[in-house]
Amino acid sequence: TGTVVVEVPHDMSEEEHEDCIQVGDFRTHTQDGWGAAADVSNAGEYRDAHFAEAFPAGLKIGAAAAGVSGNTATFTTAAAIEAFLPQVGTSASLAHDHTDPTSTEAGELAGQVVALTLNVGFDLFDPAFSASTTPLNTLVIDDEDNVCNGKTVQEVLDLANRILAGEATGFT
Repeated sequence: TGTVVVEVPHDMSEEEHEDCIQVGDFRTHTQDGWGAAADVSNAGEYRDAHFAEAFPAGLKIGAAAAGVSGNTATFTTAAAIEAFLPQVGTSASLAHDHTDPTSTEAGELAGQVVALTLNVGFDLFDPAFSASTTPLNTLVIDDEDNVCNGKTVQEVLDLANRILAGEATGFT
């Protein structure tokens, strides 16, 4: 969980205001949240209760998630996710395939991609995961100073998976 500041210009029409994201519309958790031991009403409890249904073939990051050649890390259970998250260290591509790793050579990037994959996957799987009926993965980054400006959350996730796979993307 976190805090976000939403600024609405005073001269915005009511119709324009309704199109803004409101506090509580979307639910996301950090690496720490998804990696926490299950406790009453925390992300770990949700992960344990819904992982097998939301990710029946396991959660994959890297090549398999991006549909490209390269390396993949696969997490087959909620317990594997808990053991893996959070990740720290220098971000890099995956050097080889992994199944249920507790760490990888991809450092923090791998952990961030797992967390985002969980956020997007659970949002698509469970209509009650977030208050909004708009899928999280369709939101567009609107920050002219960001290299991902204009990309959807899904496009950023796909790009990160291509980087993990070892594909040249022009991003570092």
